[in-house]
Amino acid sequence: MSEFTNLKYPVSSTLTSVGTIAAPASGKAHVVIGINVANTHATDTTAIDVTVNDGSTDTYIAKNVSIPAGGSLGLLTGKVVLVTGDIVKAKFTGGAADLVLSLLKDA
Repeated sequence: MSEFTNLKYPVSSTLTSVGTIAAPASGKAHVVIGINVANTHATDTTAIDVTVNDGSTDTYIAKNVSIPAGGSLGLLTGKVVLVTGDIVKAKFTGGAADLVLSLLKDA
């Protein structure tokens, strides 16, 4: 059965998985319906990269997007489908950031 969920992660300064997203059930996929990033640093601007990795290749959703201190940004205007083996990765440069990934699991 499909379910909506929000996954919340602090973003690292290296491009790493934003957390464990269980693989979809057989014949199913996860649908990412939103990615929101907040700069949690009080004074520094941060730049964010977000990718989907299929097991071998990183495909950018956002690359070097600047977010001012205390600001936030929604990164998706559409939806992204994740199939078994896909991993969402993120990193920041300068400042600090949190990421919220909203998805429909097992769609």
